[in-house]
Amino acid sequence: MMHLIDYGLDQIQRSDVQEAKEVPQLQGPETVRWLALPVPPSEAWLRGAVAQWGFHPHVATDLLDTEARANL
Repeated sequence: MMHLIDYGLDQIQRSDVQEAKEVPQLQGPETVRWLALPVPPSEAWLRGAVAQWGFHPHVATDLLDTEARANL
């Protein structure tokens, strides 16, 4: 189970989902999403989730690089 926390200037919402395909679309450009996974995902799962969410494939590559520093 994944825990989602979406927050913005005037709202916060927490939800739990079982699969990546259940993750709702972000609501509004100011919304930030935190996604907490109970265990590190496999590379295949992460690449599939990133593609399903419509992110650029480099996002998965960045997430899988455990030696990378945070981008600011």
